[in-house]
This record gives sequence, structure tokens and C-alpha cells, in this order.
Amino acid sequence: SSNNIKKMLEHRKVNLDRCYFIDCVAENDAKESIGETVLFVHPDRLDLLSTAIDSFIDNIKGKKMIMIDALIQLRDYNSQKQMIQFINKVTAYAAQKEVPVIAFGLKSEIGEELQERIFNLFDKVEKK
Repeated sequence: SSNNIKKMLEHRKVNLDRCYFIDCVAENDAKESIGETVLFVHPDRLDLLSTAIDSFIDNIKGKKMIMIDALIQLRDYNSQKQMIQFINKVTAYAAQKEVPVIAFGLKSEIGEELQERIFNLFDKVEKK
């Protein structure tokens, strides 16, 4: 959830003044933060999620970065084809606007085949 990510970043002394979150995991957490920096989008609505990310890219001023950490939740609500189309759309638009995209996902969580197909959409992949 966005609250968990915020806590992790705060623990690492990351300044969250300019951090915005699109939460696809914890609707209740997102509702508590509405009006601040959190938007909830249900994980089965990749169209709305894509629109929200595009809006972020277009409207937030200054240096920015997109982090996607809920690949398993997206996989649970969408087909492999939908996931690949979504990641492709997000990474292509971000690249056009020179915004880096970082995605987190364990092979055991999203499956090796999907992981390999998604990896092909990124410029750089680090396996840890």
C-alpha cells in the first residue's frame, strides 16, 4: 500500500514533499490520504491507472520518476496480455517524456514467462 511505501521511504530519510502515489492495493489507506498525495485506482482498471500515470507525467512539474511496485496485484486482476499492454503503454509514454520507470516484482510472484516479457519493455533490468 502507499502507506507502507511511505513508511519505508521515510525510514530511509527520503523527502516525500513531492511524492505522489497511485495506490492499487489498499483502498482504505488511500481514502485516508485523499486530498493529499494519494489516488486509489482499483487494479482491474488499467485504463484508469494508465490515465492517472499519464496525467502525473504531464502535470507534475520538475524532475520525476514512476515506480511500479504492485505487479502481483495487477497480475491477480488482469490477463498477461493486458499487463504487457499496460506496461508497454506506460514505458513508451514515459520514455517519450524522458521519465524513468522502475518496476519491482519477484519472478516467483508474477511468473517467469510474464517477467521475461515485461523485462523486454525496459531499457535496463537488474535481477537481485
